[in-house]
Amino acid sequence: MPATTRTFATYQKALTCAYEEEVGGEAFFAALAQRYGAPACEILKLFTRIEAITAAAIAPLMKRNGFPNRALPALAAEGAKEAAGRPALSWPDYLAKIVRDYPVYMPEFQQVIDLAPDQDRAALLILPDHEQAMIDYAAAALCDDPRAADHLFGFIARYTPQAPFAASVLDVS
Repeated sequence: MPATTRTFATYQKALTCAYEEEVGGEAFFAALAQRYGAPACEILKLFTRIEAITAAAIAPLMKRNGFPNRALPALAAEGAKEAAGRPALSWPDYLAKIVRDYPVYMPEFQQVIDLAPDQDRAALLILPDHEQAMIDYAAAALCDDPRAADHLFGFIARYTPQAPFAASVLDVS
C-alpha cells in the first residue's frame, strides 16, 4: 500500500488502478485472514467480501469505458504475494496501521470520481465508502467498541443486492 497519495492524469489510469487494487485486495485480505485466529480472521473475511463487492461494482464501469485490465488470476496472485511479504503484526498493531495508512486512499478515490464522466460518478462513491468502513471499524475496534463490526456490516448491507420480493408467492388472487 502506498505511503503517499498517488496522482492520476486520466480517468482510465485512475479507475484501472482502483479496480485492479480491489481485485488484488480481495486476495490480500484472504491471505491475511489465514494468519490470524478469531475474531481477527472473521473480520478479515469481511474485508475480503467488501473488496469483492467493490470490485464487482466498478467492473461494469471498466467494461463500459473499454478499459482493459490485467488478468484476474494475476491480480489475485499479486494480492496474496503482497500479504505474504508483510511482517506479521499483532491484531491491535494491524488495526492501528489501518487507521494510520488507509486514509491515503481517500484523495485517490476522489480523483477517480473527479476524473469520471458524469454517468459513472454515482457508482464510484462505493470507493471512498468501502475504505471509510474499514477505517471506522479499525478505529472503533481499537477503542474496544463492541459494535465496531457494524461499520463493515453496514457497508455490506448497503451494497449487497437483496433478493427481490416474490409477490407471486403471496399473490392469492
